[in-house]
Amino acid sequence: MISTYRTGNSKSPSAEYAEACGRVPWSRLAAADRHGLTKRQAVALDLNLDEWHHVSLHANRVEYFDPAIIARVLEGIATADAAKVANFRDGRIIGACDLDERLTAVGRVIEERVQREYECADWTR
Repeated sequence: MISTYRTGNSKSPSAEYAEACGRVPWSRLAAADRHGLTKRQAVALDLNLDEWHHVSLHANRVEYFDPAIIARVLEGIATADAAKVANFRDGRIIGACDLDERLTAVGRVIEERVQREYECADWTR
């Protein structure tokens, strides 16, 4: 089969650059760097800063994550709390119309940290 990309690789040039800068797909992220979250939860928390690239012969969309950003955003936040906030945002908490005050505050902290990381990111790449 012919590669989708002119470079002959199965990744877009942007994906190759992201990997050269230390960002990786969730499947290649070390377990310790996942902080006990699933990919779905990490995306719900926007821990990938909405970064994705095309990879594979069929140009599939794959989210890319920076382990350092995940660590900074989740610093001091319990995995269980981050997971609950993510599940709520993703619509997987059934029967709850709102998070309790403590988890709402955790969600705000995560949002603020993600926004700060997004603003500091080099988007000229």
